[in-house]
Amino acid sequence: MSIRKWTIAATMAALVAVPGTLRADDAKGEAGWAKAAYFKTSDGKFSLEFNSRVQVRFTQLDPEDGDSIGSFRIRRAKFALKGNAYGDIKYKIQAVWSGGSTTLEDAYFEFAQNKMATVWVGQGKAFFGRQELTSSGKQQFVDRSIASERFAHGRDQGIALIGVNSNKTFEYNIGVYNGNGRNQSRDDNQEKLIVGRLVFTPFGEYKLEESSLDYPDTGKLAIGISGLSTTDGTGAAAEDVTRLGVEFAYKIGGFNTVAEYYSENADLSGGASADTDGYYIQLGYLFPNKKFEIAGRYAVVSPDSPVSADETESGVALSYYLHKHDYKIQGDFRTIEDDFTNSKDNEVRIQLQIAF
Repeated sequence: MSIRKWTIAATMAALVAVPGTLRADDAKGEAGWAKAAYFKTSDGKFSLEFNSRVQVRFTQLDPEDGDSIGSFRIRRAKFALKGNAYGDIKYKIQAVWSGGSTTLEDAYFEFAQNKMATVWVGQGKAFFGRQELTSSGKQQFVDRSIASERFAHGRDQGIALIGVNSNKTFEYNIGVYNGNGRNQSRDDNQEKLIVGRLVFTPFGEYKLEESSLDYPDTGKLAIGISGLSTTDGTGAAAEDVTRLGVEFAYKIGGFNTVAEYYSENADLSGGASADTDGYYIQLGYLFPNKKFEIAGRYAVVSPDSPVSADETESGVALSYYLHKHDYKIQGDFRTIEDDFTNSKDNEVRIQLQIAF
């Protein structure tokens, strides 16, 4: 059965079976709406929540060479099922409809008997890169930085151990994955992708979302370090890749900032090696009405290679939050410069997001 048919079948089964169970004995469950449609049993052991997110975007691309082109597109259209089963098992299944196809993104379980040692298994994002781990629906700009896109691994299939202490001032993630990406039927080599991440939040929980919509009266800080090791490809074309990441985030009142630094070493076929560094920094200010925000970003990807050169991104963003991240209008202007091709492209993006 294809991913598309499987997703539709699972959704229809949930819509039919769960409400039917609740109607059979109203004392055993309830249904309602709390940011999203949900069903849950009165003892809390089983729950199901339906989430959707749509991003409609207009992009005006003005390359240094060539004609300026304006385009409308559905950037993302996602549907997710999440909740808990048998009390302490959390789950999430998410698919994305865009570009004329349907793709399964997330399908994982968390066995959460102990918050300091929760077993994660399935398909989802490898725990590397703060901006990558932050949902595309909770970004300050229309999309992530060029540095995050270059160094983050994205989704994969595997198993991880994750944990957070009781006062949420410390968290860790350790994962082992196939390493060849999402929706693969098998690994493509004998090596595995290994990821580790450690984050300190000394002033309390710092959720994975950009901006400062909670408008904290006292400062919130997140400092973290992460590492990744994998082998890409097979045989003579195989490359051993290691990456280091350092993350920083701080906010107080309407002021907020987030930054990351990445370093990569790749051992190429034939004994050659290549080093690549990169970073981004974002600064934003959310005005006291908690509706309007202005932000700036600068990002660099710097490869040590004779066949490439630095790529930089600089831009500003304006956001209007009608209902926090769930219902917002964003616009940004950015310039991408590539020193190797000596090109400079300007881009304006305007996006409406509705999540429910």
